[in-house]
Amino acid sequence: MLSMSSSVSHGVGGGRGLVRTVANKKVRKDVRVSLTRDIPKLGQKSSVVTVRAGHWRNFLKPQGLATVVTAEMDAALVAEADAEAKVVAKTEAKEKVMAKVKSGGLQILSLGEEEK
Repeated sequence: MLSMSSSVSHGVGGGRGLVRTVANKKVRKDVRVSLTRDIPKLGQKSSVVTVRAGHWRNFLKPQGLATVVTAEMDAALVAEADAEAKVVAKTEAKEKVMAKVKSGGLQILSLGEEEK
């Protein structure tokens, strides 16, 4: 008769067990930062970029080149981008109307105020 024995170690007693869990997956750790100065090959001042955690910790943070983007800061940046997009849309609309006026396709009859 053959007898098979197996043992499982749960870390108590220091023995080696037959069941071993190994994590082979490497997790990429990135950090979103806002640049405080122009940095070649990375971005311009006040732009938000994603960098590796080690680059942030070892280079950008010690030299004061960037700050971590917090949730509040991210919300403010999104609101600022939305406001800027609205301004750009209005400007483009005005430019289209002015182009039609200049080409003669649209005539302005009244500006809203009558002269006396």
